[in-house]
Amino acid sequence: MCGPIIVAENGALRAFPDNPYFWGTLFSVIFALFIRNAVVVVILSMVMFYLLGSVLA
Repeated sequence: MCGPIIVAENGALRAFPDNPYFWGTLFSVIFALFIRNAVVVVILSMVMFYLLGSVLA
């Protein structure tokens, strides 16, 4: 369900080095593997996504 948002924008593939959705997803998966508390993982993932979005934008 989230796959098209992560890899595409307006029908074109996103550039992966500048894609905050890709990096946010990657950090979310890594957090979820090591932290078993879902609320903490969601909060950390949101923080990372917004930080990456401001840095990569």
